Amino acid sequence: MSRGQKQFLYGILYLSLFTLIGWGVFRVAFTAEPSCTDKKQNQEEEGVDCGGQCVSCAVQSVAPLTTVGEVRVFGTRGGGAALLGRVENPNTTVGASRFSYRFTIYDSVGKVKEEITGKDSIFEAEDRYLYETNITTPFEEIGYALLALEDVTWEEGRNALKPRLVLEDIATVNDPRGIRVSGVLKNETLGSIREVKVIALIFDAFGGERFAAQTLVSNIAASEARAFVISFPSEEAIGASIALERSRVIVQVP
Repeated sequence: MSRGQKQFLYGILYLSLFTLIGWGVFRVAFTAEPSCTDKKQNQEEEGVDCGGQCVSCAVQSVAPLTTVGEVRVFGTRGGGAALLGRVENPNTTVGASRFSYRFTIYDSVGKVKEEITGKDSIFEAEDRYLYETNITTPFEEIGYALLALEDVTWEEGRNALKPRLVLEDIATVNDPRGIRVSGVLKNETLGSIREVKVIALIFDAFGGERFAAQTLVSNIAASEARAFVISFPSEEAIGASIALERSRVIVQVP
């Protein structure tokens, strides 16, 4: 076989090889099976890689949960402490069926003293308060605390699951036994509610939060009204003059 014939055969071989490689690239790039990550609106999707059999477009474009303000640290009876954090969900169509949170407690020079973790949920466009008292660090050793959020599981339409709870007869009194916030919690949904967190905030004359406390109300039947009382230390123990009329009560359902 002449040299020219060999070159011709090699040329045919290389051309066939390059053609096969090009065809494979074309198949992968242009004829791949539709998926929820191909950056195309196909397979009856409502948007690019969302809706239909993919994740909903509302969940895909969700804004993150955020913490609001500083974590408040309150001293309790016996030198203990309580933490109050606030979480905001800016989304109006998507809630979180579950999220994890972590309070990190520091001393006055920034050394970590303790971490407290937990889980909660949040409805659409809701502000949720996180209240923790299971703290081993004495109040006098706490400089400040930070709140972090993670592992959020998003869910559309959570507001449809939100029970209707009504607060009635809210009153705040201050006597030798201390400050007490009382009221009646009424369940106006069709079914019973396993647990409700009732958080009371008391303020000073300038509108500053002076203390927070929480009680749990369990197994409230449909149409049932349940009285509650939340106790606080005295004004002397809190160290401020309390504006009783400013008290606020918040109810939250997990």
